[in-house]
Amino acid sequence: MADGIAGSATVVARLEDGHYAFHRGVVALGQQDARQQQLGRQLDAGQTQYFKNVIEFNDTQNRGRAQNFQQELEKDRAGVRVEQVK
Repeated sequence: MADGIAGSATVVARLEDGHYAFHRGVVALGQQDARQQQLGRQLDAGQTQYFKNVIEFNDTQNRGRAQNFQQELEKDRAGVRVEQVK
């Protein structure tokens, strides 16, 4: 039994012998006031921007690595250098 839930809920259940079960809800429960809704939208927008930045950073890094790899493949090499073999 739970009262006053606003937003998503996390439920923890315990069995007598020390076993636990967790469920993290994704559906908003109860009524949220306007302030809570606004805060939720701000957090969502912040997370969206954060993950967009992470994805852009990863893409940039991957493109740089691919270019470096391609340049290494295209280099002319005569013989084998001992440092490369070690």
